[in-house]
Amino acid sequence: MSDVRPGDPTADQVRPTWQRAIVHSVDRSIGARIRDGRLRDVDWPRGLRALVGLGAGLIVLACLIALTSGWLRAGGELIVASDLESSMPAGMHSVMVVLLVLTVSIGQTAGMHAPWWLTVISTTICAVFIGLYGLIGVALTGPLVPGLVAVLIVGLICFTVVRHRRRFAWWEFVVVLSVIGVGVALGMGTWAARSRQFGAELIPQLTHGTVQNLMVLAMPAAVAAGTAVAELSVGLTVAAAAQIERIPGWRWPYVLLAVLAAVRLGEVGWRILRLDPVHSGWLAVLPATVILVLLGVVIGGLLRIAERFTAAPVTISDLPEDLGRVALPFGAVIVAAGLPLIVAGTIYAIVIGFDPVGAATRPTSDPITPITELIDVIRLGLAAALVVFAMRLVRRGRAMRAVLFGGIAVTVAATSMRVVVAQRWAIWFDPDTVNLLASAAVLLGIGWYAVRRRLTQRRAVAASTLLMLCLLFSLRQFLGDPVGELVGYSGVGLVVFGLLWDLMTSSAWGNGDSRRFPRPTRVLLVLTNTALLAVVVAYASLVRDAGGLSLDDFAELGDLVLGVGLLAAVFAVVTQAFVRDRPLD
Repeated sequence: MSDVRPGDPTADQVRPTWQRAIVHSVDRSIGARIRDGRLRDVDWPRGLRALVGLGAGLIVLACLIALTSGWLRAGGELIVASDLESSMPAGMHSVMVVLLVLTVSIGQTAGMHAPWWLTVISTTICAVFIGLYGLIGVALTGPLVPGLVAVLIVGLICFTVVRHRRRFAWWEFVVVLSVIGVGVALGMGTWAARSRQFGAELIPQLTHGTVQNLMVLAMPAAVAAGTAVAELSVGLTVAAAAQIERIPGWRWPYVLLAVLAAVRLGEVGWRILRLDPVHSGWLAVLPATVILVLLGVVIGGLLRIAERFTAAPVTISDLPEDLGRVALPFGAVIVAAGLPLIVAGTIYAIVIGFDPVGAATRPTSDPITPITELIDVIRLGLAAALVVFAMRLVRRGRAMRAVLFGGIAVTVAATSMRVVVAQRWAIWFDPDTVNLLASAAVLLGIGWYAVRRRLTQRRAVAASTLLMLCLLFSLRQFLGDPVGELVGYSGVGLVVFGLLWDLMTSSAWGNGDSRRFPRPTRVLLVLTNTALLAVVVAYASLVRDAGGLSLDDFAELGDLVLGVGLLAAVFAVVTQAFVRDRPLD
């Protein structure tokens, strides 16, 4: 976005100082993203503003619980579930159940006015959610409470059918919240009474299972949240480079380049001295070289094709915003590709539960390995489809998104390399090694042009941008690790930062309106998507559970696949500008 107003001097007439360049860079990469991507009160109907405030407060509270989970666990009594698999600070179970009830109620209110398939999904989720607390264990709880809960579920379904596709009304949320809240409260009250009789905490186990079921719905948002650090770091670097390039003076580009080259060279040397010969030896260098070459071939080829079919160059500064638009759909596709493994593992555990002794004596027949190989094949197919789709996009003049898809295609394929060699070689995708090789290539390129006396000011700025990208990539975990050390739970900082960033910068689709997806439905879906991820992360941080509630793994997958794909696309475009001695945008 341009910050030049009508009547002001043009951008070429205003020569920025260092202070102006910094302010403009921050505003363009952060301020403009928030202004363009946040929810806006665009003719909201009565009551929607209050619901948005409730949802925003819910998200903030869940994030605060996640970030303070270490102090909450250390400051009071821990309640251990009856299965002895999880523990939570006393009193927090009720808080988490309330947050879950509010989140599911907002989602059901949105689903009421959505297309029929989304209405069916949201209503099914609500029925299962209420049933997990109020319908199971009839032999222990008696038929009265399950009968009342069944009536509530039927009433919710009837209410949804009656209100489906009608205009949004604020009192719908009150009705839905009342039905879900009463159903869950009846179930929890009955199970609390049974817990005192049996001398064991049964409600924590129910809540644990409920959150595990809902976690599948939060996985795509977790993958999208993992791209936040890459989006922010790339946006700041590119915006700063585009502004700093216009600052008068011929010496400073070379001074900046010399400083960054010295810092990066020192860090590369330090990392090489500390390389693990087992994890980062030749088995990591050789695949990293292949990946780097593939990135150059795929993205470089797309850039060459783009020059033939479109006159407009790829706008580097718009690539992070473009990733923000497609991150959630990509997260859904990546999670869907991994669902067979989750389903197979669940079915295998159920089958083994019928005859655990016999399973221990039989030869190993674990289906997880073949399912994992199947997922690798699916991901390779997805990578090939992305390349084909990127070529079609670039022929239609959409070079920016095509280049982004090309980078993501290579990173998706890189996560499934072992299937190419039939699992015979222990190779893996090590992005840090790829970064080291890319840094070495940049330093060699700088030396080559310097020796030939062709290192112009533009090339110096482009080379500084490349080195800064490499340096920021090495430090991409700067947010998650310190916060994880502070709260005692690794990865929580990355997810919390990512979900808040996505809410502020990638929610513009909620401002639209259509007959199939009216504006209130879009707004409430935005809140539900973020709130569900925030509540699941808060719960996982409180219980410190290692048995399936590690959403940070999906955030790291988003950083590995989508974040690295973005960095690769930007790196390739800046490299082209460096070689051709062109200005950055």
